[in-house]
Amino acid sequence: MQNASPLHSMISAKIRGSSKSGEDIQKRAHQVLSEIRSSDHHLCIEFTYHGEVFHYTSNLTHAMERLEMTPLFLKRFPRTATFDKNDITIHRWIQYHYSNYIVTMISVYDTALLVVNAIFGLGIEPRKCNDRTVANHELVKKSRVKKALDGLDIIMKPYRDPRNFFVHRNIIPGLSTLDDLESLRFIEETGEKLNLEAEPIMDPRVVKLLYNYQRQLLVKEVVKEGIRVADSVYELFDELQPVYSAISAKIKKGS
Repeated sequence: MQNASPLHSMISAKIRGSSKSGEDIQKRAHQVLSEIRSSDHHLCIEFTYHGEVFHYTSNLTHAMERLEMTPLFLKRFPRTATFDKNDITIHRWIQYHYSNYIVTMISVYDTALLVVNAIFGLGIEPRKCNDRTVANHELVKKSRVKKALDGLDIIMKPYRDPRNFFVHRNIIPGLSTLDDLESLRFIEETGEKLNLEAEPIMDPRVVKLLYNYQRQLLVKEVVKEGIRVADSVYELFDELQPVYSAISAKIKKGS
């Protein structure tokens, strides 16, 4: 933000006299950027570099924020008449947010690759950024960033298959004992609806108590994993900082 600030200030000054409407301001901003690209190649490179770094770094920190929110959703279930009417049970609520958590987990690593690509100035198209092109790039492998990326990758390994099965096959990530307890609840509820006379497999009150206990364990696990990921991302940022500083200095000098 500090590096891009003078550029933003210059652009703001040039569009200050334009109309207040969002559309006019956007058009003027595009015009100013076009003028910079055609008249000052070096300034354009500097603006593009810092802009890309800021964009992908922001995306990564926002992903971390979403991971931090997950335990809050898992802890609280806002049961309402609308939820009851649409059969949104506590288990479906947990499945929904846990599935989003799994997807976000993997997106943290994918976005970290985009950050590395931007900071090193590798010039790889975002859709082609992967382990082979970024993590194993010659420049990255020679730096301490490689070790930090590998550490983050290790954390992600257990989540890759569940994420891929969910995204590509619509298989909801498993919740182990919570799924088993939900099955018991569903069997008992279905039996009541069909007026089946049978002894309950387990007392519904016990099922509920066990479910709440397992939910607490899930929340603790998600919190613990979130801390691991955050520590790993901080380590990555620490290793990227000197690379970013060195390349920023070179761009500023025009070398």
